[in-house]
Amino acid sequence: MKKYAIRAATAAFGAAALTVCTLSQASASEPAQDGPAASPAAYADYLAHSRQEGAAETLKEFNALAPREQDRFIGYLQDPSLFKDFLEQSTDEDGLDATADDTRTTSLRNGDVSLEAHHSASTFAATAAKRPLPKGNHTVTRSNKIKLLGVTVMEFKIWETFYSNGRTITKVVEADGGKKNFSDVVKMSKGIAKKQLGKQSFCKKGGSCSSGNTAVASIVWEGEAVVSGGTFQIDKKQTLVSNVYGTATSSLVNV
Repeated sequence: MKKYAIRAATAAFGAAALTVCTLSQASASEPAQDGPAASPAAYADYLAHSRQEGAAETLKEFNALAPREQDRFIGYLQDPSLFKDFLEQSTDEDGLDATADDTRTTSLRNGDVSLEAHHSASTFAATAAKRPLPKGNHTVTRSNKIKLLGVTVMEFKIWETFYSNGRTITKVVEADGGKKNFSDVVKMSKGIAKKQLGKQSFCKKGGSCSSGNTAVASIVWEGEAVVSGGTFQIDKKQTLVSNVYGTATSSLVNV
C-alpha cells in the first residue's frame, strides 16, 4: 500500500497474537524409525489408506519422485527439526498484499525443503490499496505449508470474510480454517476459530491520519511431534488481520 503507512494496532488482541512462548521438548533430535516414516513403501501405503482430503494428490506427487528422491524424502520426514523450523518460521509477516495472490518462500536443505506463506483474496479490486474497499463482503485467506521435494506434507490455513461499508470494516462475517497433515510425525488438532473487530490508524505521507476497524481472525492449533525417544509439545496461534484498504498482516506463533 503506497499511500498509507499503517501504525501498529492498539487492540489488546494484537499484542496477544504476537506473544511467543517456549516449546516443551524432550529427545526431539532422534528420528522416527517406524510407522509411515519408516520407508518409501510404508509412506505410500499410509497415503493410499488415508481418509484425509488431498491424500490421493500427495500420493501421486510422492510416486512421481525417483527412488533416490523418495529415500531423501523419508530422511527429511524423519527429521523433526524441519517441522520445528516450519512451525517457528512466521513470527510476524507484515504488509502481504491481500488484493492479489502473494507468496513468500524460504528454501532449506539445498532447495529440497521449502516453507511457504501465501495470501489470497477472492473479491478485492486491484486498485483497493489506493482507497477503501467498496461496500460488500470481502474474503482473505492465508496459509503456511512445508514441502519436501515439492510434495506438500503439512499446511495450516485460515480465512476470514468481513463487511466493508465503503469507509471502514463494520463486521467480521466469518472466520475459519483447515489443515493438511501427511507427516505422521506431527499430530495437530484445530481449536475453535475466533473473530472480532480490531483498531488501526492510517496516515497519508505528510498528511493527516484517520482511524478504522480491522477484521481479526485467529485459530489455536494444539499438538505434538512424536519421535523416537520422546515428543515435543506444539501449540501455535495463527492470526490474520485485514484492513479496509486491502492490506493484511499475519502470524503463526507459539502460545
